[in-house]
Amino acid sequence: MTGAPVRVLRTDDLGAVAALLRRLRGDNLYTERGVRHDVDSDPARADGARWVAEREGMVGYAVAIRRWWREPNDAYAWMGVLPEARGHGLGRRLSEVVEEHVVSLGVDSVLSDVTGDPAGDAFLEARGYAFERLDRISVLDPRTVDLGELADRERAAADAGYALTSLKAIEDLHALYELDLESSDDMPGGTGTHTMTFPDWETSLLRMPDLHAGASAIVTRDGQPVALSLLSVDLDSRRARTEETGTARAHRRQGLATLAKLATIRRAAELGIESMLTDNAEANVGMLAINERLGYRPLVARRRWVKQLR
Repeated sequence: MTGAPVRVLRTDDLGAVAALLRRLRGDNLYTERGVRHDVDSDPARADGARWVAEREGMVGYAVAIRRWWREPNDAYAWMGVLPEARGHGLGRRLSEVVEEHVVSLGVDSVLSDVTGDPAGDAFLEARGYAFERLDRISVLDPRTVDLGELADRERAAADAGYALTSLKAIEDLHALYELDLESSDDMPGGTGTHTMTFPDWETSLLRMPDLHAGASAIVTRDGQPVALSLLSVDLDSRRARTEETGTARAHRRQGLATLAKLATIRRAAELGIESMLTDNAEANVGMLAINERLGYRPLVARRRWVKQLR
């Protein structure tokens, strides 16, 4: 690669990448260990590639990867440059290497997203991307939540044959995998059915270094998981993020997702967490209503864009 100082990502870049992502995106924890896991857990069929841009230090990052976890033949790409380093061609050069890699994958389309950055939206639109959907990133201080209803909900669930437990108590992980994919596939705003295998799911999700098994809540019926709310935690920054929340089709409309989410809020408060993040498509009005009632407030919008290649 010539021209602007863009090169392939190295292992010793990961701490700087995490710091850059924390500045440019407000939708996740972005710890160094988490970024390392994202890179290391990609299966071979992902065909992922990553680059960084330098200008007196790392100022840009990009990734292009086959969306191996979903059914459509498409890819995901993201590129970002710190505001103070824009205007020097780094974003353009990152977009060129991303486009070259995406085309080599032979996919039908490529998705990207922008979190709270109008200049980033304009950048994608100028390169042929079309706006597809809006996700709302919401935040909650778990220490301010009145958890008085949690005990009542847990008793009512027990009377109906359900039990509240944590992820670390679940033995049948394959049943949890099936629950997660079923609830994820049914979420409004999704793009295609999940196709990941159990080993891929276990590696990419359950082995996430920030996932907190004790703070993640599972609701069971006859020992089998029927609802879940999984929580990642970064104790250093006192922040947490909900990774998945959902209920099996046969057990919906009974408040089980709310029960699980309240349990994660209680545990987060006990851990000293000061802010909990969650993200939902604007089309997911049911989960947005639950979050609003629990006290979540809008933090930033994430706009998803798509570019058709075929």
